[in-house]
Amino acid sequence: PGAYVVQARGVTSDGFRALLREVGAEVVSYIPNNAYLVRGDAGVASRLEASSQVAAVLGWEPYYKLKGELLKLAVEQQPMPEASGLNVQLFEQGNPATREALRAMGVEVVSESVSPFGPLLKVRAPAGSLAAVAGLSGVEGLELLRERREANDLSRYLMGVSVDTVTNANYLGLTGEGMLVNV
Repeated sequence: PGAYVVQARGVTSDGFRALLREVGAEVVSYIPNNAYLVRGDAGVASRLEASSQVAAVLGWEPYYKLKGELLKLAVEQQPMPEASGLNVQLFEQGNPATREALRAMGVEVVSESVSPFGPLLKVRAPAGSLAAVAGLSGVEGLELLRERREANDLSRYLMGVSVDTVTNANYLGLTGEGMLVNV
C-alpha cells in the first residue's frame, strides 16, 4: 500500500529508528505502542519484516485512516450525513496522483492548508465515496469536517474558576501568573 505500521519488538530506540532509515522507510508519525507509521515500497516492508528488531509490519489499511464517526459509519455501511464535508490528510509523496484520483471520483476540494504531515484538504465528496477515498494510497487519514469555533467563553466555568459563564469575577483570586500553556 505504500504506507505501513511498523512495531518494534521493544521500545522504539535510536537503533530502531536507524533501522527504519537504513531500509529506506520514511517515518511519518509515532503510533502507540512502540510503532511508527512509515512510507515505503514493498521492498522496504519485506526488509523490515526480516529484521529481528521488528515485531510486526502491517499495511496502512483504509480502516485505520477513518477517524471518529467515519469509522462507525463505514463499519455499519451507513452514508455520511447530508451536506457534510471531510478533512483529508494527504501524504506528501504521491500528492499529484492522489489529487487526480480525488478529482476523478468527483471530490471537490474546498480549501487546503499545510500540516506537519502533509497537505490537509477540506473537501466535499459524493455520497458513497468514503471507502474509495480511504482506499487511496496517498491518503493518510479522514475525518468529518467540523466548523471550528472559539469556546473561550465557557472555559472559566468548565474549569471551575468562575461560578458562571457571564461574570468576569474571579472568585478564587487566580491570575494565571507563572502558568505554562501548550496547545
